[in-house]
Amino acid sequence: MDSNSIIKICTKGKISNYVKYGNQLIENGNKKITIVGVGNVMNKVVSVAEILKRKNPKFHQINSIQFVEIETPSKTTKKIPSISIFLSLEKPENTALGYQAPLEEEKNEEIRRLGPFIDMKKEQKNFNQISKKKSQDFQ
Repeated sequence: MDSNSIIKICTKGKISNYVKYGNQLIENGNKKITIVGVGNVMNKVVSVAEILKRKNPKFHQINSIQFVEIETPSKTTKKIPSISIFLSLEKPENTALGYQAPLEEEKNEEIRRLGPFIDMKKEQKNFNQISKKKSQDFQ
């Protein structure tokens, strides 16, 4: 049982497989998971982390974004963005930059209830109200 397991996300991998593996790690007693990805897979890293957090609402989260230097075939150096998301069932010692506490139970239940569906009419109405108020503030 590894105390800190790493899930490396790649372009051809399926999000569902990464989530399944993350859940297996948790079921096997791992309390810490790090999800990492470079370049075009950063959105997949975030998606996997959010799905795991939805299924395991007690996760604490620390996000870290950095650049990785890669040498191109033309011998020039290119900086590519990378992200790592650390999930832990125990509160980390360092809760500074990039830390997100677990969701409150009521909010988590609401997110679970809504699932992947969002009331677009309600969201559009909220957006319109905010936009209208901001435009009035500038007049």
